Amino acid sequence: MNMRYLLDERKSRRGYSIKLHAEKDGQRVTIGTGVYVKNESDFIGGELMETDVNYLYNRIRLKGIEERLAETLKWTDDVKAACMAAVKGGSVADYRAEVKVKGFIPVFKEFIKQKKKTGTRVCYEQTLKKLTTYDRSVTFEKMTPEWLTRFDEELSKTMSVNGKAIVLRNIRAVWNYALDMGMTKAQYPFKRSSAVGSSRFGIKHEQTRKRNVPLELLRRLKDYPVEPFQEPYRDMFMLMVYLVGIDIVDILHLKKTDLADGYITYVRQKTDKENATERRFVRVKLEPEAMELIERLKGKDWLLYPLDRYGNYNDFTKRMNRALKTIGMVHRNGCRPTGEPLVEGLTTKWSRHTWATLAAELDYGEDLIGRALGHSQSSARNVTKTYINYDQRKIDRANRNVIDYINEGKHEERDEKGCMVVAMKWQR
Repeated sequence: MNMRYLLDERKSRRGYSIKLHAEKDGQRVTIGTGVYVKNESDFIGGELMETDVNYLYNRIRLKGIEERLAETLKWTDDVKAACMAAVKGGSVADYRAEVKVKGFIPVFKEFIKQKKKTGTRVCYEQTLKKLTTYDRSVTFEKMTPEWLTRFDEELSKTMSVNGKAIVLRNIRAVWNYALDMGMTKAQYPFKRSSAVGSSRFGIKHEQTRKRNVPLELLRRLKDYPVEPFQEPYRDMFMLMVYLVGIDIVDILHLKKTDLADGYITYVRQKTDKENATERRFVRVKLEPEAMELIERLKGKDWLLYPLDRYGNYNDFTKRMNRALKTIGMVHRNGCRPTGEPLVEGLTTKWSRHTWATLAAELDYGEDLIGRALGHSQSSARNVTKTYINYDQRKIDRANRNVIDYINEGKHEERDEKGCMVVAMKWQR
């Protein structure tokens, strides 16, 4: 349980209200304590200051609320009712709200309808299908840690650890939604990340295998004599690497207006959704190697051609992944390709891993690599990063050095007279 006091910065006739904020098992409650201070400076950082004119009385009052709430939450899961009882007195039963109980499956279907993106809806619909196949009559009360353990074991027969994790996270999201909407009072069955030794159910994950193209193979791939139908897919992959491992969904949705002043600027599609806590902007300097590929792949309505020709990015991505897996193999008329692929299992996702691995080989740190890839920074740094404009030049230099690394330390530049010159090796 997490409990703290907050100051309502809206001043009333009685002064500034001190509010109680409590969180437990997905429930979040904020209510007034009936305690007021005259000045904002009388309550700082969650603590009552001795400058408060009623310091002794208010301190005793707040301490009493805190102790009653802690004791009450030992035997009830109704956080709101417990907070009301701690502040106003009486029992939890006096404040327990009537719950409009709904079954888990109906709530799940209601939750899916609220999702706007087709891909998100499909993902949840697949989870619902697996759930109803296993237990069509499941309820919130029935879904205990033991039930989830048995369901997890059933999923293990046909799914990987990380595949199961997606299904279980989707179920957990429905639980959180139901608790927030007051649709159930059942015991929350999932383990909190901070709960050590908890008897609740924990979702297991495993680190995905490294999916990067080794440097020497990447150099071969870049200039490999591919078949004509494979060429645009190979070029798209190399462009993704040159654009700091940009995701396929992001590069295909680039507009011509996203290219300006020698940079491409975009919002990661992964963070541009209804439940995202932070939309992440990525800015990548366009190097000559990338510009050359963009010219080859340029589109009419979009920066690149795929969405001018295909209905959606998934259609092109599937075609591209099939083509990448067969580079190096021999294709004959109407027959399946034979021989060994140049890079076993190569897909669009490898570009991101490849850029990160090459940057690490050049001794760039995890912080810079993460920023270049558009990863979310640690919550502990959220306040600091608001005030610091991370030096874009460091990311630009890192990408230039990665491209030089791929091209064996050479890249073409022009001098002041427009003559071609060659810059050698990497400048840290």
